[in-house]
Amino acid sequence: MSSSLVLPDSDVFYPSSDGEPLGETAIHVNAIFDWYSTLQLFLMDEPRAMVLSNNFLYYEQGNPRARRAPDIMVIKDVPKEEPDHYKTWVYGKVPDVIFEFSSLGTWHEDLHDKKDLYERIKVREYFLFDPKQEYLDEPLIGFRLQGEDYFDIAREADGSLICQKLGLCIFPEGTRLRGVVLRTGERLLNWEERELARRAERDKAEHERQRADQAEAEVARLKALLAERGEQGSQ
Repeated sequence: MSSSLVLPDSDVFYPSSDGEPLGETAIHVNAIFDWYSTLQLFLMDEPRAMVLSNNFLYYEQGNPRARRAPDIMVIKDVPKEEPDHYKTWVYGKVPDVIFEFSSLGTWHEDLHDKKDLYERIKVREYFLFDPKQEYLDEPLIGFRLQGEDYFDIAREADGSLICQKLGLCIFPEGTRLRGVVLRTGERLLNWEERELARRAERDKAEHERQRADQAEAEVARLKALLAERGEQGSQ
């Protein structure tokens, strides 16, 4: 479409929902939310990084039919916002990384139509995860853009895949995705795991405080006992 024919956004309706469910099964919904929360925590302190889940990705201005709703997309070097939908021409770039969670009703499209589209619009890295391990040859597969084309991301010795744009080593763990920070070796936490870790830290701090209080009370008791014995000895 030539630029002279592109209508201003104010004259075009870009829906934010199609009424379709987030996932086909509870396993898929939980897997998507788990990895979404994990990535949000991972990028929480980065002021220019956006993590979106099931938002429409519009990639052609003036054409509201040119859209997809990736399960998860990560866009770096953009303001940290929570838009109803993502327009590539508004933010000036396509997503850096997209994750699709394949199911009975989506795996073929994930592996073909979506892959072709994400390759065409230059999404740097594309990962497909099959939580039920029923539809893909491997539970986790990935593609990285080299020039104009996608190439398979080489599998590490342990079966994990490297996401260069996020600096992560990604691997399946049951029906969930997990990640390790390449630079530090730190394992990423989801919201539930972070809360459990915080609770453990609070419990540890409370235990240490109680021990300190007990030690202080014991020192005070011993001082009082010594002072009492000193007074009795002087009589």
